[in-house]
Amino acid sequence: MCIIITRVLLTSAAGLVSAQTQYVMGLSVLTVVCFSLGLTAAAPPSELKHSGCIKVNRCKCLMRDGSGLIDLASVADEDGFIQRLKPLPSAVGNTDVLLSFSPCLPFSQPEDFSISDCTDVAACVNIRIHQDDRVINQYVNYGRHEGNRFSYNESKKTLTVSYSGSCALRPFRTSNGVQIAPEDSVWCMICYQLSERPDDCRRKRNYSLTDTL
Repeated sequence: MCIIITRVLLTSAAGLVSAQTQYVMGLSVLTVVCFSLGLTAAAPPSELKHSGCIKVNRCKCLMRDGSGLIDLASVADEDGFIQRLKPLPSAVGNTDVLLSFSPCLPFSQPEDFSISDCTDVAACVNIRIHQDDRVINQYVNYGRHEGNRFSYNESKKTLTVSYSGSCALRPFRTSNGVQIAPEDSVWCMICYQLSERPDDCRRKRNYSLTDTL
């Protein structure tokens, strides 16, 4: 089992934070999801004892200090995806690695109702192997919504949301050519930065990705 992690970093920095994406890939495909966002004000010391984020459902948590609701749906597109078939670096030349991630709505790949490892998942990796004028598709469950966990690190002001899945992929050679298979017990990460919407500053805070992502 591996865990795909969504991190939200709570800081006192004011202003918008531009969106960035960082991928860490090696011989074993390695990916982690983390969200960081800037807040316009830090909580007074007297309120630190009220810090934390209470899970509302698999998609939301409520800041214990009353500063607002963190809604993962607000960072997704109209179909619920943060990334859909996003190309990732591949360690194998004849292979494409594509990531799809929907933080709130389960989805399946492929979409023709074929049975695969990516059925009703939060994140899926599609490995496309180009071999002998044909394409071989493999689908790896990168995380499910069920049992996702919200945890808050007070010292780092970081909220972490974790999903269980099989996210490590390792290429190996067979008599049929290069194949890629999941590998257990490896952590994965994809990083995004979020910003607070300017029109939310005077109300309960709802966070979203900036339009530049």
